[in-house]
Amino acid sequence: AYFANDERFGLIFINNCHHFEEVIKTFSTCLPMTHPGTVFLIDNVFPVDAFSALRDNEEALRQRHAQGDLRKAWHGDVFKAAFVIKDLFPMWALSVIETGGNPQALVRGRRHQDRYVSRSEPRDHNTIEEAIAGEINYDELMDRKSELNFVSETTALESVRRLR
Repeated sequence: AYFANDERFGLIFINNCHHFEEVIKTFSTCLPMTHPGTVFLIDNVFPVDAFSALRDNEEALRQRHAQGDLRKAWHGDVFKAAFVIKDLFPMWALSVIETGGNPQALVRGRRHQDRYVSRSEPRDHNTIEEAIAGEINYDELMDRKSELNFVSETTALESVRRLR
């Protein structure tokens, strides 16, 4: 944010984060650098299995390898950030692009002038940790998958074109 000064960006790619707090901090920090057509693309948003959803990479690999699966995929708990963004930043629409091998979240504004305003009703939580209503684990993620609005890459790109 410091180096951007008064710059505004059309695309903000949040990559190489594996903990939801990092994603939320980066997302929040970048909000002043947006304009009406800005979109965020967030990597690592949907784990490939329960091991990939663990916060600790070494533990994830240890548990997966103990099951005989030698894949190294690890996403961490970034999926929680999608639920936090949907809850605390309702003027931003979130969908998950499912085309390809690694789903990414696409976050685009609904009405630019309201993007910085969270919901008007009082909150019963004071921290991001409380906002995720306890620990959302992999099983709950699978139960709530439809809330993430999975779309094809074509649909996602069309939604971005409509922002112009």
